Amino acid sequence: MLYMPLTCPQTIWVVRRALKFFSKSTFANAHLKIMRQKHQISRGLVSIGKTRFGTLYFAGASVQRCLPPLRELCGKRTITIPVSDSLQTQRSTTA
Repeated sequence: MLYMPLTCPQTIWVVRRALKFFSKSTFANAHLKIMRQKHQISRGLVSIGKTRFGTLYFAGASVQRCLPPLRELCGKRTITIPVSDSLQTQRSTTA
């Protein structure tokens, strides 16, 4: 599969989707906490608040900070973050 960089709105969508998944899944959250401890990452994911602009930055930074444990969990197929068809369709039509 050819890697295509995400646009800014797509990146925000991915961050929102990942945060929503972890806020609703206690299983994934527990595994992320264990992996964060293994990678010595003290702070976890931060949700997006009502003011949005500032909290989008902090939420994105928290996802970036937790990428190594997230990649490991997804790579081992311990968790699977669902992706809706809209992003897949949008990315395949731009190829």
